[in-house]
Amino acid sequence: MSESFIYDEVPYPSFTFPQTRPDRLSTIGKHFGIETALPDGCRMLELGCGDGTNLLSFAYCHPNSKFVGFDLSKVHIDDADKAKAKLGLENARFECADVTTLSKDELGEFDFIIAHGLFSWVPDFVRDHMLRIYSECLAPNGIGYISYNAFPGFHIREIARGIMKFHTDHIDGVDEKVNQSATILGFIHEALPKEHLHAKLIERELTELLERTPPNVYHDDLSDVNRAFYFHEFASAIDEHGLQYVSESDISSSTVHGFSEDVRKVLNTIGTDLIRREQYIDFIKFRRFRSSLICHSKLNLNREPDPTLVEAFRISSSLKPADVNSRLSDTSTMKFIGDKDENVQMNHPLTKTALAELGKVWTKSVGFNELFERSRMSLANSKVETTEDDRRKLATFLLQLFQVDLVHFHRFEPLMADAVSDMPISSAFARWQIEHKCVAVTTMTGMNLEPESDLVKLVIELADGSRDKQTIATEIFAAVDVPQDQREDFEEKLPSIVDSCLEELLRAGLLIA
Repeated sequence: MSESFIYDEVPYPSFTFPQTRPDRLSTIGKHFGIETALPDGCRMLELGCGDGTNLLSFAYCHPNSKFVGFDLSKVHIDDADKAKAKLGLENARFECADVTTLSKDELGEFDFIIAHGLFSWVPDFVRDHMLRIYSECLAPNGIGYISYNAFPGFHIREIARGIMKFHTDHIDGVDEKVNQSATILGFIHEALPKEHLHAKLIERELTELLERTPPNVYHDDLSDVNRAFYFHEFASAIDEHGLQYVSESDISSSTVHGFSEDVRKVLNTIGTDLIRREQYIDFIKFRRFRSSLICHSKLNLNREPDPTLVEAFRISSSLKPADVNSRLSDTSTMKFIGDKDENVQMNHPLTKTALAELGKVWTKSVGFNELFERSRMSLANSKVETTEDDRRKLATFLLQLFQVDLVHFHRFEPLMADAVSDMPISSAFARWQIEHKCVAVTTMTGMNLEPESDLVKLVIELADGSRDKQTIATEIFAAVDVPQDQREDFEEKLPSIVDSCLEELLRAGLLIA
């Protein structure tokens, strides 16, 4: 059965991948000294674009940019074109084609090229052609993104995959094939002593399998081709095409933050050999998947940026003071906690004040100069003088926090609402996702959020700019099935529920200006 037929018969699930966003790629490139294109005004190519969901989320946020996607499945491309027409996004184009038939003459040049979930799942000759496209079609200062399964961690997945493929080799139906895959892993897990290492490894694979959709498991784990790479192998492969490694799309994943001092000392003995250092980090972390950024080999990367670089970015962070009574203006140590329970302690007054300012406006971003002025003025009101040395310390701390993923840098601010308007408007892309039964909705800042209830989904759908808040509440009341003895109480509380919901959507970045 051909690959195109498989994907036509069993379409791959719709996802958006925040790690591939133009803003992320542009920002990380800039961090390493590459003058990348700005997110709003770039050209991006996606190889293996599926049904276009990922690119369409970008096209919606960046109307001044151009997006091109190729996929082998005609069903996927037809779905992408339908969604494009529904959303009215003329800055996206989709084509059904084999990657190996593409060339620079046809494609042109792109500021960003991405391929998520493709590199490990195609034969060697296709991988080689993919890298040729990156080499020939990536702009001189462009950034490429490639995700792939990685050793040594993937060895465990490979064990489970071998068991699953053997057990289901005679089964044709997708759902039954996936169900039986779970059954055999469950059987082996139960057959082993609970304290046995193999039992724990199989249990982890079974848990992850049960959290994914059948098409996802079918294409990722039961496919005929699924090859993992040691990082040094990937680095050698891109080097042969005149490309070099930049970093992971999650820049914090290659830091030694969290390692013991003894481990950091040993890693430091590796010196300037980045590839060997990254490989040893993979050994320690037992990494099983990478999302690597690449660029042309001729570019000179700056791997020790000066803190003044921070002035080029907008900054955002969900960190907020753990104790609202803590003092910002003195040098006492203060704890900040993020929305995913990440935390950091800080005693520098200007940086503490800046983090508090960012937490107030999350998910919006603030330019460094504006953030400095806001924080300086706040401290001045407490009769604390801010020096030029404080400004540099702020930049240094923010750069360090960015490198461990506690603060986010941006080169673009989407048009999100500052307040809930009388006629609220939710993201049209999020409304489209709900209409198409997507599990999560994508915010204007690229985060994937799962609505807490059907009522939240209804608010998102109805907030299309044609209804005021009272009308939204009235239509929800008519649409929701509530027991008769509870309807009066529900109707009375509904306007405040809608207000609260809209405020949450505002903070999440789902309402547009």
